[in-house]
Amino acid sequence: MEQFGALKTINKIMIMKSFGNGILLIVISWLLCTCSNDLPIVYQTPYKPVVYSILDPCDSFCYVTLSKSFSVREDVTHALKGNTKLGIDDAIITLEAWGDGYKLWETGFTRYNNMVTSPKTFEPGRSCYRSNKMLLFVDPAYEDTRKKWQYDYFRLYIYYPGFDLPSYCRIPSIKGPLVSYPRSGMNLNLYGSDQSYFQFELDLSEAKYADFICFFYFNEYTDHWTKSKVSFIVKKNMVLIDEYPIIRLYEEAFFNKLVRSFEQESPVDTRIFDHMEFKFTISDEYFHDYVTTYQNVSDSDIRKYSNILNAYGIFAMKREVTIPDILFDRQTLDSICYGRYTKHLNFLHW
Repeated sequence: MEQFGALKTINKIMIMKSFGNGILLIVISWLLCTCSNDLPIVYQTPYKPVVYSILDPCDSFCYVTLSKSFSVREDVTHALKGNTKLGIDDAIITLEAWGDGYKLWETGFTRYNNMVTSPKTFEPGRSCYRSNKMLLFVDPAYEDTRKKWQYDYFRLYIYYPGFDLPSYCRIPSIKGPLVSYPRSGMNLNLYGSDQSYFQFELDLSEAKYADFICFFYFNEYTDHWTKSKVSFIVKKNMVLIDEYPIIRLYEEAFFNKLVRSFEQESPVDTRIFDHMEFKFTISDEYFHDYVTTYQNVSDSDIRKYSNILNAYGIFAMKREVTIPDILFDRQTLDSICYGRYTKHLNFLHW
C-alpha cells in the first residue's frame, strides 16, 4: 500500500510549536521520518485529538492514525516515537459514503498493530485503526454515464470515551486521473523527442494537488543477482492550471534525481536496467492547503491547519494512476551506462 505521493514522497513530520506552555502539535504527512524521544512532555488534560487519514477508494482498506496533543517547555523538532502514552486506543470510528442524498455504505474501525502492512504513518506512540470492511467504490472517471449509487462525499466520525466532543469531517469524492499519453508502455527518450513526456486528464474543480513519482526497477550483482528498486519524486506539488497537464522529462534533472535515490556507498559491481513505472497522484483542496501550510515552516512558526472539527489534523482524499512498462530508448540507455551523471552506478548495456 502506498501512501500519497509523496505517501514515499513528502517524508516530513509537520510540527506546530509554541513555547512555554504552548502546544506542540505533530501531524503526519506521507512517510514518517526518524524521531527522537528525549522530550520533557507535559500531558494535557483534556487533550485535543490529532487525526491523520488519507482516503483512497482504490485501496483495500482505510486507515486512521490518532494521537494526543501535548505541551512542551522547550524547542524540539521531533516527538512521538517511543511515547506510548500519546496514543488513543479506545476511539470509536465510523466512515460513511453518501450519494444522491442517501447513506450508501459505512464501516467501523478496529485497532491495528501490524507493522508490516500498516500505512507508513503508523508509529509506536500513535494509534492506528483499520476499517472493518473493504472499500467499495464506483469510479466515475471510468464510466460513460453517472450511476445512480455513485458516492458523492464521505463522512468521518470519531468518538473518544471520556472526551466531551466527537471529531467530524466531510470531504467530497474526487475522480481519478486518466492517462492521455502514452496509452501503453513506451521507450522514453530524455533528449527532447515526442517520447519524453506524459499527459493526463483530470477535473480541475476537484484536483488541487499532484505528485509524479518514478519507480525504477533493475537487477544488480554483488556475489549473486538480485532484483532491486528505487523511487524518487519527479514533480511535487504541481501547479494545476490545465485539465490536460503535460509532464516533460529532461536528462539532467531526471538523472540527478535518479542518482540521489541510490545509496551513496553501495558496493555493487554491475547493474542492469529492467523497466520503470510512473505514478501520477492527485488530491483535493484540503491536502493542498495542509501541505502548503506546513511546507518550509521553521520550528518557531506557529501555524494551524485542520479540516477536522474538534481535532487537529487532516482527512483528505487521493486518487492515482500508474503507467507501467516504461523503457529507455537506445540513446538514453547509453547515457545511463556511460554518461557523466550515472556512469558510477555501474549500469551495463546488455
